[in-house]
Amino acid sequence: MAIPTTELANELTDSIDAEEAPGFARTLRAVDGQVFSGWRGKEGLFDERILSAAAQMTRCMAQLVAAHLRGQAVAIVFTGCGTSGRVAFLTARRYNALVEARDPTGRKGCFK
Repeated sequence: MAIPTTELANELTDSIDAEEAPGFARTLRAVDGQVFSGWRGKEGLFDERILSAAAQMTRCMAQLVAAHLRGQAVAIVFTGCGTSGRVAFLTARRYNALVEARDPTGRKGCFK
């Protein structure tokens, strides 16, 4: 069974425990950069397939938001465990706050 990418050791952080604060921060910044550029042959956030999927998701979300603002019942469910669950929760809360602030009818947000 393959180990998930998120559980693999990153060579940039092999000696992070011995770093002083500036080196520690530089190391974390370099690792964060790998999210955008890719790592060990994995796609980064700026790769075409990922950008295309994000654009498609944006179009779908715009349609759902428009339906919600027209008064249609819309429910979008985010799920996840650990970090992905926390990100889902925070995204839903933020979206609902934005919808409620901008919707003159006072309808509640649609993310649950």
